[in-house]
Amino acid sequence: TMQNQYRLGIDAGGTFTDFILADRSGDVRIFKALSTPQDPTMAIRNGLALIEEETGITPGEIVSNADLCINGTTVGLNALIQHKGARTGLIATAGHEDSIEIRLGHKEDGYRYDPDYPPARMLAPRHLRRGIRERVISTGAVHTALNEEDVRDACRHLLREGVESVAISFVWSVLHPEHELRAAEIVREMMPDVRLTVGSQLYPQVREYTRTSTAVVNAYLAPILARYVEAVDGYFQSLGAKNPVRYFQSNGGLALGSVVTDQSVYAINSGPASAPQAALWLGEPWGTKDIITVDMGGTSFDITLTRDGRA
Repeated sequence: TMQNQYRLGIDAGGTFTDFILADRSGDVRIFKALSTPQDPTMAIRNGLALIEEETGITPGEIVSNADLCINGTTVGLNALIQHKGARTGLIATAGHEDSIEIRLGHKEDGYRYDPDYPPARMLAPRHLRRGIRERVISTGAVHTALNEEDVRDACRHLLREGVESVAISFVWSVLHPEHELRAAEIVREMMPDVRLTVGSQLYPQVREYTRTSTAVVNAYLAPILARYVEAVDGYFQSLGAKNPVRYFQSNGGLALGSVVTDQSVYAINSGPASAPQAALWLGEPWGTKDIITVDMGGTSFDITLTRDGRA
């Protein structure tokens, strides 16, 4: 049940930003504004101005009387597709700097045996990947202690190179995260202005490549999402928001801006992720649980398959 007068939903795509305004009486209205990728809050301002024009309700009235403002965004996804993420460095176990490039030996589906298929573009290029002498083995035991001077060297190098974001991913860190955590302390001390992603904290899964690539993608997008969240949160606070903006995540859940920034990789598909939930809700009266949803945007085309209620 609604505590206040309104609920506001915003879906920021690459081309359009959509607005849904629900009020306590059950009235639901939809509005559309052009997206402004160079300044995402401008699209929100424009949309709220459009709502005021059509309904006479000011942005301040809506936001200060809303119990929920939800924002789904493809900002992360679009930055990834268009390779417009941050300048990213990777700190890895010495000898494993290139595992991110070897990619388990795989190419994209359908091109596995095609020698002419171009390699994937690296989000952390070779000159921004540094190896650290340290080694944890598959039992979780320390084979080689962490060389802290190597970490400091890496920080000095990445500072010179002007990176905005750093990912740390060591071999078998899920069984013994202490090396990564100590390296993270050194990075925070020497590079206080960069955003930091620690593989064992973000995605504590076995398999080095998967964990490292996830950490790198997260680092690549974190500064982009941080700027976006800061701008959106600031704008809503200036309108008198009593509750923080909730951001949609790829798992269909909601999170605060601070969480989305640190775990940017989970916001990549936040736009389409709401579709299966909405479709299941719509199908409920008919007992329908096998549903296909299609979300055709200006930048990407997303399809979800829900079988027996599982997306």
